[in-house]
Formats: sequence, structure tokens, C-alpha cells
Amino acid sequence: MTIAIPAFGESPFLKEAIESVIRSQDINVKIIVIDDCSPTTFIKDICSLFEDRITYIRNDTNLGISENFNKCIRASNSEFVQLLGQDDVLVNSMIDVINSCEIDRSTIFGIHPKVRVVNKNGNYVLTLSDFVKRIIKPKPTGIINGNQLRSSLIIGNWTYFPSIIWNKSKIE
Repeated sequence: MTIAIPAFGESPFLKEAIESVIRSQDINVKIIVIDDCSPTTFIKDICSLFEDRITYIRNDTNLGISENFNKCIRASNSEFVQLLGQDDVLVNSMIDVINSCEIDRSTIFGIHPKVRVVNKNGNYVLTLSDFVKRIIKPKPTGIINGNQLRSSLIIGNWTYFPSIIWNKSKIE
């Protein structure tokens, strides 16, 4: 399992995001941070605090958010990869989430973990869009296959991206 953090600029929550990964994940979970050619050394400086656990990669040029996300996926050499926003916090072990799936892992396209939205004051919130997402998302396991993903997204975007755990072989 790899957790990849696409990063740019000076996110005030990057350190907290990295700490949450280290606190909640097994030592065997790989952590990659890909700096999309930020104008300062902020991301590199934060990553250096955790250099024993993190692989830090800096892009030579700014790729933009979508291509940096793609680079995070390509940089992973694990069966499963989760992109984590530089302002997101993990609570549960993603390996435990994957291992709790009671179906053939090779059929999994992705796993959408439970998500709680926090506002700028650190309080849990349920906005109208979050309420709608709860109603239309696939139930109950969070495990999605390719056909289910395509058909359910026609109804509406229920995803919290980049929280989805992707089966790398299915998305390449």
C-alpha cells in the first residue's frame, strides 16, 4: 500500500496530514510526497522532518494538479494507492480497510473510505452537498468496481476525492 500526497505551495495542514498517515498506518505503508515545483522549499522542509518515512519527489516543472495526481499514481509500486490531499487527515489504517474487504481483491476498482468533513475551525460539518453524497453513494461497503463507478457517477458525484483507495492495476 502506498499513500501519495500531491502537494503545491504552503499548505498550513501538510504537516498534520503527514503526521496522521504516520500515526494511523503500518510501518510498511509507503508514503510519497510529490511537490509540483512549488516556489518555496516549504514542502521539502516539512518532509525533511519525516525523512525516515517519506519519499520526497520534486517535479522539475509545474505539471498542474491533474498531472501531479497521475504522477503520484505512477510513482507507486504497490497494488493499492491512495491519494491524500495535503489538507486531509487519515484516521483509520488503510491496510485494515483493504484487508476487511470480503471479496476477491482483484475485482476491486477502488475503495471509498468513510469521510468526515471538517470546517476551518476543526468542527465536523454536514453541508447540503455532503448530505446528498451520503444518499447517492454506493452502499454499504465502499467497494466499487469500474461499471458501478461509471453508472453511479451519472447520477451524481458522490466521491470525496482524493480519498479513494485505487487498485493500481485497474486504473492504469
